[in-house]
Amino acid sequence: MESRKRLGSDTTVASSSRPAKRLATDSPDQVPVQTDSFAYEDFSFINDFRKEAIYRTLLAERRETLRLKERIKQCEQHSVFHDDHIRLVDLWLRQLLEELAVSCGQYDPSQDGTFDYVGIC
Repeated sequence: MESRKRLGSDTTVASSSRPAKRLATDSPDQVPVQTDSFAYEDFSFINDFRKEAIYRTLLAERRETLRLKERIKQCEQHSVFHDDHIRLVDLWLRQLLEELAVSCGQYDPSQDGTFDYVGIC
């Protein structure tokens, strides 16, 4: 069993090296280490930054809202234009069919504007 244990190659070098653990020493000339240069008690800049970020977000949302309202207004104008265009095309088609019916002799003026498109000519 003893033959399996490993011994250091040079026991004199191992014993002269530094100890495995350092001993605690209290010397009066040690300087305390400071990690940050500002005091943690002064966090007002964080609140100011948050307020400014909220304000910037509010302004961005207002711009987006105005842009979308303008786009809705444009879509409504286009919708009115398309509705008028469809009415004009519908009237033109109705007049064309009535003229075809008159030319074929199938027009009946007693129908009060209701016109049957089926069976023309």
